[in-house]
Amino acid sequence: ADYTYNTVVPFGGVVAQYVKITAASNWSNGFLRQYGLSEVRFMQIPVHARQPYPDNKGTDAAIDVVLGWRAGREAAQHDIYFSANQEAVADGTAFIMTTEQIGYGPLSLDLGNTYYWRIDEVNNAEVPAIWQGDTWSFTTSEYLVVDDFESYNDITPGEEGSNRIYLTWIDGFDNPTANGSTMGYPMPVFADDEHFVETEIVHGGEQSAPIFFDNTTASISEVTVNTSDLPVGKDWTVGAPESLVLWVYGDPNNTNTEQMYVKINNARANFDGDLTQAQWQEFSVDLASLDTDLSNVTTLTIGFDRTGATGGSGMVFVDDIWLYTPIDEQAVIE
Repeated sequence: ADYTYNTVVPFGGVVAQYVKITAASNWSNGFLRQYGLSEVRFMQIPVHARQPYPDNKGTDAAIDVVLGWRAGREAAQHDIYFSANQEAVADGTAFIMTTEQIGYGPLSLDLGNTYYWRIDEVNNAEVPAIWQGDTWSFTTSEYLVVDDFESYNDITPGEEGSNRIYLTWIDGFDNPTANGSTMGYPMPVFADDEHFVETEIVHGGEQSAPIFFDNTTASISEVTVNTSDLPVGKDWTVGAPESLVLWVYGDPNNTNTEQMYVKINNARANFDGDLTQAQWQEFSVDLASLDTDLSNVTTLTIGFDRTGATGGSGMVFVDDIWLYTPIDEQAVIE
């Protein structure tokens, strides 16, 4: 009869692992003694690190990610453990540093890898002094974008925001006898919603690059970009990519006498696909097979040259040029 709700039992700072509840009284219906509880709540003090960034088991993390978390209450400092080896993080051999800051980075990671980390919250003035955190994981992105052709537009050069594709990818439009290439549609009609780039046949995103080749006069057709003009920059060892990948879409009207290729600096790799196929084909180049300095890539070239006595002509679409390393799916599952 004297029961009051919301009875609070303070633990007085004791770190409890078990709680024993003893009934001090009971009631009987004449046959059985009975006991009852209506509701018991344990209010947790958030002493562990939580809310990790990147999200636990997340994917597509940047290779230069900055780790973040929400600190445990009363934590004076944070012990960081980080490794590609899950066991090393779990057993504490992957210790990196102690910091008073809530965050660590930017990191320098590899593409397509799974990494493990934990944060132990430390306050030597409290008991216990260390609250060991959970082991979290995330997987880095499979690729870095070399060019996905999404940034180019039709704005007139000289006007604010102008970024026409042929001013970044240099072609042979002005000297067709030496270089038979044209990057982008040469005479778009904007009133009919035609652009320098392709907006219907795309591999990803909303735009791809039309490349026209004509080797009937010139022996080659090449478009070349200075990597300093692309977000990826010159150092292609960052993230330890394994291959350069680009996607190619052919045309049944193409003459099948030309050899498509890419050159990284001056190291060349040939395309073994079919330029007459109107479907997306993967063109993958093993970077380790190239005799060039991948830490100082200055130019990337996409070209077509003659394979016979007379040259042919045609066009392809190119999209999603990546530096790529496939994700280890088994590591992600674990």
